[in-house]
Amino acid sequence: MTSKSGSRRVVAAVVIVLLVLAAGGIVYLLLPVGKKQADTPKRPPPSSSAPGPLPANLALVAPARTEQAADQVASAIGAAYSYDSAKLEQHKSSVDGVVIGKARADLERSLTGLQGKPATSVTTKVTESAVTSLTGNTATVLVALTEKVRSEGKTHDLLARMLVTARHQGALWQITDTDAKFDKPIPRPNVGDLRPENRADLPPMQLAAQRDLVLSAAMTDAERFASSDYRDPDRSLSATIAMTTGKLHDQAVAGKAANADKIAKRETVIEAHTVVAGVRRLDLRAGTADVLVAMNSDVTAPNGDKGTTPSTVALRMQRIGDQWLVSNVQNL
Repeated sequence: MTSKSGSRRVVAAVVIVLLVLAAGGIVYLLLPVGKKQADTPKRPPPSSSAPGPLPANLALVAPARTEQAADQVASAIGAAYSYDSAKLEQHKSSVDGVVIGKARADLERSLTGLQGKPATSVTTKVTESAVTSLTGNTATVLVALTEKVRSEGKTHDLLARMLVTARHQGALWQITDTDAKFDKPIPRPNVGDLRPENRADLPPMQLAAQRDLVLSAAMTDAERFASSDYRDPDRSLSATIAMTTGKLHDQAVAGKAANADKIAKRETVIEAHTVVAGVRRLDLRAGTADVLVAMNSDVTAPNGDKGTTPSTVALRMQRIGDQWLVSNVQNL
């Protein structure tokens, strides 16, 4: 599993400068986009049972199924990757039927690697999750994790992320595959000239299009937050300011000069690329959405050395006119 390392001080410092403008966190669960009123049957909820053709990706379009997949995958990952090296056999038995296929083989390989090493215990917690794809009986879920590792009297707190593939069997979502490398970027949705809607009763295809509109905007905005160029810090920060709103916008404007000076002194170029993202919550009537975005950033240090570092952010999006802008950002 890939985790953020303290050794990437330059990258961490720059990311902190860009994200220090944000305050608070986002802890919303996936919720239905609309709710059917008993006395207004002419406005059905946006779900897989609504009239009209269905999109290939039912994430958020089928809200109950989306929420079920997100919740069960989060619980399964937390349980599967929390273990004590002194009780490995019991742990393997505890995840029977929950983690299967390639995911099971990968997990057992990791656990086997602990044999003969100092006693280690790991507690894993999923802090945020978003269903990126829901097709038939298969769901892909992006999860942000915290890991508390205890070994040889020391405790280490780590941040990590994982892309999880799950299969629905009976009433259970089973983990079939996991990816912590994120080396295969998922294509951006093609939204064309679509405009934001404020209706919560859209047919499935239109609802999916609005989801993808938010997703596309969030992916671009997250990359701007995580990218910077010491050769033209004003341009980097102006691009960030242009896609913010509310208090975050005010803070970005007020801190622009100080942040530009810090970026210039670092003499580092960071170019972020989204690898996968998912909309966690979408409220079209209120014009708000929460999006989880995983990125890899290409980093060029002052001495010319190049590297790549991972980052994951949770964005609160706000619809302003025909745009989706960022009102809050949390580094995970």
